[in-house]
Amino acid sequence: MVNLLPRSQHGVHFFRAFACVLALALSYTAFLPLANAQEITSSDTALSIPFPIKPTEGTLVCVTQNGYKPCDAGYDATMYGVATLNPASAIGETSTEDRALVVTRGRVLVRVTAKNGDIAAGDAITSSDTAGVGQKAIRNGYILGRALEEYKPQNKDEEGTILMSISITAITSFSDARSNLLEMIRQALESPTLTPLASLRYLLAFIIAIIAFTLGFVYFGRVTKAGIEAIGRNPLASKTIGASIVLQIVLNIVILIVGLMLAYIILVV
Repeated sequence: MVNLLPRSQHGVHFFRAFACVLALALSYTAFLPLANAQEITSSDTALSIPFPIKPTEGTLVCVTQNGYKPCDAGYDATMYGVATLNPASAIGETSTEDRALVVTRGRVLVRVTAKNGDIAAGDAITSSDTAGVGQKAIRNGYILGRALEEYKPQNKDEEGTILMSISITAITSFSDARSNLLEMIRQALESPTLTPLASLRYLLAFIIAIIAFTLGFVYFGRVTKAGIEAIGRNPLASKTIGASIVLQIVLNIVILIVGLMLAYIILVV
């Protein structure tokens, strides 16, 4: 191909290309200090929400009928997310003091103490009675997620921050005496939302418990009435009839216990 441009124009084009490359290099160099000036403390997009106080990094946030607030109860079913100051990205207004940036999933720094014991990587973390601060979960209930690093302070009440993965859910892997059916039902009633699977489990457990109580009381009433009538017709066989009534009462109690056990198994398995 024949080059029809004069040599002077070649110099002009070369100068323009060099100037563009130089400008891009300067822009990139100028951007680097800004990007590294603040360390990103969460991996997911944060949402701007109204908040009553100015939160600190890693504050646990709960949502109630009256709005958002720092979580201040253990195993709180209303946990919403974690406040962050330097998210990877944010949606919504961020310049006002009455709002907070909150992430609801992904990796984020979280405020914790070791009141429930030292925290190891992989431990479940939940809310505590210290406002906005998490702790190690040691019983069934709602958790914020899993720790990605350990926290072993000398002072158990000392507050620190650890990186963790958020996945708010109810766990049933613990089996101590404090984890019971009534506690799980209470947490379910307090929770603002339930997953379809969790809803189905609570519904099945409720139905089975109701059926067990209904069968027990209805059968008990019929057996008692029939026994009294039989004794009236044949007083000489009162001992035999009485023993039969006692046996039927024991069977009713067994039915109730089996029904409650089935309901509990549905919730914890």
